[in-house]
Amino acid sequence: MNGVHANSVVLDERELTKRLDDHDLKQTLQDFEHQRRSPTGDEVELVLRTSEETEARASILLDRSEEALARLFGDLKFNISVITSQPENTAQIRISQRAVQRVASACGISSPANQRAGISIENFVANRVSTEYQLLLLSFNNTDLLASPNLQITLYPSGRTLNVSRSQQFR
Repeated sequence: MNGVHANSVVLDERELTKRLDDHDLKQTLQDFEHQRRSPTGDEVELVLRTSEETEARASILLDRSEEALARLFGDLKFNISVITSQPENTAQIRISQRAVQRVASACGISSPANQRAGISIENFVANRVSTEYQLLLLSFNNTDLLASPNLQITLYPSGRTLNVSRSQQFR
């Protein structure tokens, strides 16, 4: 059977390399930007926009992104999209309450007793995400070669959206 094995799902290789027209791309981005989360939705969603045009390199980026999310969140459900030939390199990640709780449990932290403790845990998760993203870019194509590797992190428990640029990473 032809295909790529990822997260216990067999994907058709033709679907991975199928070219999208402008309308399909805009629709995909709109769906992501306006999507309302449901309790049965993905626990972590990552959309990478890259100026990379080579399908083989985009596939490597997808694989490395999967590895990074697996390191961060274990076996939680996640969805990754890599959109090539973009004018700038950016990433958006949306993290559910369950994903934040999973990271806290893995670190030996029980459910936060108050909102302040919950924010501290979210900050920890955001720092881990930022670090993994920076490492992903370094292993993929060295961030110094990229114009602006910006990352937007949306944390659903508090509803905060954090924007991380190169100068803010690794602080």
